[in-house]
Amino acid sequence: MAHYETLLCAFLILLACSQKSPSNLLTMEDQGALFKCQTRQEFVVELEANPSTGYVWQISKSDPEHVRLLREETLPADRNRLGAPGRQMFFFQAMAIGRAPLKLEYRRPWEKDAEPAKTFSVTLVIHK
Repeated sequence: MAHYETLLCAFLILLACSQKSPSNLLTMEDQGALFKCQTRQEFVVELEANPSTGYVWQISKSDPEHVRLLREETLPADRNRLGAPGRQMFFFQAMAIGRAPLKLEYRRPWEKDAEPAKTFSVTLVIHK
């Protein structure tokens, strides 16, 4: 029994160490905020999404001189809950000192003239 407890403790420690720092994670709770970060710092925007409805988050405003998209991931919904939303994650890196807007819109890509269902925006304040 002690062997399993040791393995469980080791697993939990590894899991905790592998998680992104909360200070590098932006969610809908950060809507409209100033996000202070350093050059070359990576950060993640994680937003609730339900691609099965046709809606996805898209970057609508950013400054490539100040921020670079590294990758994008979609985490599926709970398979036990039909129609449950998943998470869409955008991994960015701050590139240059200054202020820069970052705005994402939740929309159906083929509905070019429709207003977005939701928006998310922050102002990046990048320092050395």
